[in-house]
Amino acid sequence: MKKIYFLLSLLIIILSCSKDDSATEQQQSKCSQINTFNASQQVDVLNYSITASGSPAAYEFVFLDSQYNTDPNHGNVISVPNASGNISLDNNVTQNRTYYIYARVICANGEKSDWSAPKIIYINNYCGKPYNLIYSGQLTWDDSNFGSGTVSYYQVQYGAQGFSLGSGTTINANNEYLSNIPMAAQTTYDFYVRSYCNDGKGWSSWTGPYAYFSQYTQNMCSVPTNLAYTLESQTSSYAWIALNWNYNGESNFEYTIVSQGASVSSGTVYSASTGGWPVHQLTKGYNYHFYVRAVCANGNKTSWSTAKLIDL
Repeated sequence: MKKIYFLLSLLIIILSCSKDDSATEQQQSKCSQINTFNASQQVDVLNYSITASGSPAAYEFVFLDSQYNTDPNHGNVISVPNASGNISLDNNVTQNRTYYIYARVICANGEKSDWSAPKIIYINNYCGKPYNLIYSGQLTWDDSNFGSGTVSYYQVQYGAQGFSLGSGTTINANNEYLSNIPMAAQTTYDFYVRSYCNDGKGWSSWTGPYAYFSQYTQNMCSVPTNLAYTLESQTSSYAWIALNWNYNGESNFEYTIVSQGASVSSGTVYSASTGGWPVHQLTKGYNYHFYVRAVCANGNKTSWSTAKLIDL
């Protein structure tokens, strides 16, 4: 009889352990596991996509140089929130090397799945993108290509905040800065910059957007408007008149005064700045036409303004 009781007790213990193991396995199965993991290089980023069971909270990656290490538990972990996207290769890899790239899932309860099988990817040479964009009187950035000697030039694209790349204003720069950028007052602009490497690597990807609020109009180059003049002094034969006009952030101008109806090209061209309105001496008893144009920061000039009649 004692033997029967012993066997029954043993059976109960076995069944209980089996239930506990089953419960533990069910609990573990609630943590997501990676089903598929794809990755590929695109210039200076790694494009990736993951499918996983359950409801992952986040994802982790490890880049391992195949020459030194292939154990994902001994690498720098990169965390991302989405199942697909891209990861910057800058500061994570060395070019012209083969890497083992692993991925795993972080569950909502903080548990982590096993590491995936590695994706073995050779990192090709690429042109590094600029970084550290700052606007302080001019737009500046830093080069990530170990000295600008490897870069032929940079390209800046900007526009009102939220514009789509390809639809903005594009300007090339030979140095790591760009000055005299036209901006309207009370407007926020987005800036993007990319590099063009001269060693066959071609374009980097864009850095940005970097947002800057332009409080005042600056470096706009448009035809002056609202031409006017005031009589400063006069004699019986001569009048001294001060010329003025509205402008849009330019600081240098050219103006000319011709007889009424004469061609604008027939007059003498004078220079003026925003430091003070020019005063000009004219002979009384005649009518004149007065024209102004802006001199842009890059040396270009706008068209002449509409003529302003000076009646003396």
